[in-house]
This record gives sequence, structure tokens and C-alpha cells, in this order.
Amino acid sequence: MKRKFGLFILGLCAASLTYAQKKPIDHTVYDSWNSISRPEISKSGNLIYYSVTPQEGNSLAFLKNSNNQTLLQIPRAADLKLTKDEKHLLSLIKAPFQDVRQAKIKKKKPDEMPKDSILVFDIHKNQSTKFAQVKSYKIAKDGNDYVAFLHETVVTNPSDSSKTKNGSKKEKPTPTLTLLNLNTKDTSNILKADTYEWSDDGKFLVYSIKGPEKDSLNESGLFIMDLANKSKKKISNGKGNYKNIQFDDATKQLSFLADKTPEKSLLKEFKLYYYTTSQDSATILADKNTQGIPQNWFVSGDGALTFSKSGKRLFFGLAPIPRVKDTTLVEFEHAKVDIWHWQDDYLQPMQLVNLKRDLSRNYTAMINLSGNRNIIPLSDETFNRITLTGNADNEWAMATSDKEYRIETQWEGGMRTDIYAISTISGKNKVVTKSNSGYASLAPNGDYIVYFNRGNGNWYSFNIATETTHQLNEGLQVSFVDEENDVPAAPGPYGIAGWSKDGKFIYINDRYDVWK
Repeated sequence: MKRKFGLFILGLCAASLTYAQKKPIDHTVYDSWNSISRPEISKSGNLIYYSVTPQEGNSLAFLKNSNNQTLLQIPRAADLKLTKDEKHLLSLIKAPFQDVRQAKIKKKKPDEMPKDSILVFDIHKNQSTKFAQVKSYKIAKDGNDYVAFLHETVVTNPSDSSKTKNGSKKEKPTPTLTLLNLNTKDTSNILKADTYEWSDDGKFLVYSIKGPEKDSLNESGLFIMDLANKSKKKISNGKGNYKNIQFDDATKQLSFLADKTPEKSLLKEFKLYYYTTSQDSATILADKNTQGIPQNWFVSGDGALTFSKSGKRLFFGLAPIPRVKDTTLVEFEHAKVDIWHWQDDYLQPMQLVNLKRDLSRNYTAMINLSGNRNIIPLSDETFNRITLTGNADNEWAMATSDKEYRIETQWEGGMRTDIYAISTISGKNKVVTKSNSGYASLAPNGDYIVYFNRGNGNWYSFNIATETTHQLNEGLQVSFVDEENDVPAAPGPYGIAGWSKDGKFIYINDRYDVWK
């Protein structure tokens, strides 16, 4: 008995010693923790790809089949994309984490930072192809044949007399857009490329060329390439910043923003351009002087461009013209202060956090391409957000505004909003409800706005045409709010499961069921 008791004591001591030797969890171990990021499953269900990413360090991506067999592992992978025909997987290969870290510590210039690569993996042939010095890559949404990627190549300029310390010719890297045929592996290069974008069907590639400062050869401009015959056409001339290139669904119309002011200009003035294959070049649809744009406003360079499904409408962003920096004073003579007033919408720390977002804030406007092309501003500084229907061809949109309630959110925590229906024909609005603390959704056909009220836990439907409101869950002895809410605030809803295809019915969740 004594022998068994002694063995028992020794066992307890050994277990205690083993436990004591385990390293306690502290902040030094957090960086080694991994998480799965951006998992995707192919449309056929035959392929799965995802990344395993540490808090700090290099990621590892996996491509697997439906039997959980690993087809490929990609160290340091990022931005994985699968072609629609599921024949090719593409990925950026990020520079090693430690190399980037050391470069940042040494405060190297952007051009001197370690560069990424691109991997193109042929799934059927089990073959990989890599290209170095890559900045970005893009494939068409519905295209399968090509990938375009922007990288740097060294091109020797015979007229350049500059030399390095050892007397050899100094060679400068040139931004190059490479077009790779995924099936044949043939490549073609476009030198001095800047921005680029595919049409959804992969039939057209639009790209800009940024020529030298003194562009005597008139190289700079925006070009469109027809992939069927590799023909190229300049559709906008001149050096500038081309961005937000957007095709309509039928790939018959193209719109983009361009700022062609001098590089040292203090105010960047973007203009909205429009092009079709029947035109020789793109034309200006809107600038700050166009009728319909509010006084002292202009086309925002940060606004998204969206065609409606029919292609008859184009939505873009407007913004107030900012104050130009005073250049009569040198930098050290500028006073640098942060001023806060107790009646400001947001506390000073929040203002600083949101500064970048606020500087790029823009407001939705619409131009009717099939009519007189008048500009209709749909949103202004009153509204936080505007929501269009899925095809953007319906008359009514939904907007929300928290302007009247921003100060009180500094101590209340929750956010109340006013909800509006906005006509895309006239720009006028209708009040749906005021001071709502819940969630709102616009019907797919734009006829109704459904919203949840946290104050009483009910769902409501607003008929935009008749301006009538009905309680959807009236008479139901069921709770539609989170029954396990454990925070000092009114509980939120379980949410909307979806709308019927015709927009006549909405499906709403309670804790266990879905209600029509």
C-alpha cells in the first residue's frame, strides 16, 4: 500500500513539473498564431483555396481538390484568383517578411523596397510559371485566356549618358504591362504603362501610358486594346491621372475619370469621360462647369463609376472643391494645431482617425445617357449613404442620414438615422421614418423599403408610391430581436434572409425560423 501511495505521489509531482514547464501565454506568442483567411470554393465545387496567415510573418496558401488532397502549396501567397474555367490559379508572391521589415527599418525609398512576384499555376498540367518585380495583376471577371500584370523591366536608353560609380551604363527600371496568354504562355509588353483594367468578358484591355515629362512624341494617353486582333487605339490624349475605368455590362460603353492638370498643380480637377466604339475618342460628360453640378463642387476623383444594367444610366461622385493650400508661406511658418469645439459632430480623436475618409468623401450623382444627359445630384452632405437597386434602373433609391444625431452618439453609443427614399428621376426625396435606431433594406425592384426598429423590436414596410407604412410582424407572438443580447443596449434583429426574385416578399429570421 505504501509503495502504491509513493508511486501516486511521484506521478503527481511529475505532472506538476510538466505543467510548470509550459510557457505561459503572453504577447510574445501572439505573432505565431495562425488564422485561415479568404477561403474560396470554385463554382463547380471541385477546388478549394485559402491562406494560412500568422499574426506576423509569411503566409502559406493551399489549393485542394474536393477529396481534400493538396494540389499546391504557395509560400507568401496573396490575392489568389481562379479563372472562371478553373484551369489556372494565380497569386502574388509577397517579398519575405523579414526583408520588408529590414527595408522599413532602414527607411528605404518605395523604389528600393523588396518586390513581389506573380505565380501562374496550370492546374491540369501541374505546371507553375513565375514572373518577378510585379506590382499588381488583373484577370477579367469572365475571361479565361489572359492575365495582365504590371512590373518593372530594365530598358537601356542609348541617349542616357549617366553612369554608375564603376563606369557602367546606368539603367533605369521602366513600368511595363505584360499580357500573358494563359494557354500558349505567349507574352507581349507595353512599356511606360500606368493604370489598366479589363472588360468583364475579357475582350478589351484599357491601359494608360505615362510618357516623359516633356512628351514631345505624344506618347501619353489612354488606350484600348481589342484582344481579338490585338489592335490598339488611343481614346484620350495627354499626360494625366487616369482612374476608375469602367465598362457597362454589354461592353459597349466605357467611362473613366481623368485629371490632366500639371503635376505640380495644387488642385486636382477630375473630369468624367465617356467612350463608345462608334467614337474616335472619349468625350467629356461632366466637369465643374457642367450644368447640374452645384456651385463650388466638382467631379470627385474618389467616386465610383457605375453603369445601370441597361446601360442607360451612369452614376458617379461629386464633392465640394477643397480649399487650396497657401503656398505664400513656407512650411515652418504654418501653424499646426488641432481645434475641437463642443458642438462638433465628432470628438477630436475620431476626427483624426476619420480624416483620410473625410477628405475622400463624395456624393452620388446620376447622368441619363439615353436622354438629354442632364446631371441629377442624388446625395449631398446631409446623407451618410445611398443604396441603389441591383440593376440601378429603378426610379427609387434609399438614403440614410445621421446628421441630426451625431453629437449624442458621443455618449449614447448607438446610432440613430433618418431614412429617405430618393427619386433618381427628379432628385427629390420622401421621408420614410425619422430617428430610427435599426436596420433598413431597399427592395430589389425599388418599390418598398423595409426597416427594423430597435426601440420596439418590430419590422416595418414602407410603400414608396403610396407613402404608407405597415408593421410586418403584427399579431405574431414571436420575438425578432436577439434573445441572448448581453450588452447594455437595445437588442438587434436576427436579420433578413433575403428577398424573393420579384421583390414582392421578404424573408426575415427569428432565433429558429424564417418568416415570409
